[in-house]
Amino acid sequence: DCVRSSAWTVTDLCRLYCWADILVMPSLFEGVPLSILEAQSLVCVVIATDVGAIDEIIIPEKTGFLFPNHPDTLALTPELRACIRILHADRRRLLEVATAELEQRRRESWTAFFEPFANRVESLCQGRRKG
Repeated sequence: DCVRSSAWTVTDLCRLYCWADILVMPSLFEGVPLSILEAQSLVCVVIATDVGAIDEIIIPEKTGFLFPNHPDTLALTPELRACIRILHADRRRLLEVATAELEQRRRESWTAFFEPFANRVESLCQGRRKG
């Protein structure tokens, strides 16, 4: 009758991601969900539906698993369950995907994106001050 959260703080949420091996996120509508980025950063393999910009942060079969968006969630359940079973049985594969996710998050962090831009702006400003 009611939803109870077991994560009220960022620390709680990080503990849950670190505890879990897999985040399953079937969704009909999304933009770029922070929950996927957070899970990947904490080595939690993501299984999600291909909606919104999720395909821009998950490389199928490499940094997570994408399934076609289906309005009938029950129709998607057997496919999601099969993927979870495969990953449970093949821990090496789970670790490969988790490691690839983490490497991707490190390469595509806000700092990695913003730093070259900030450096360029700084060099332009210094050139302007000199001239």
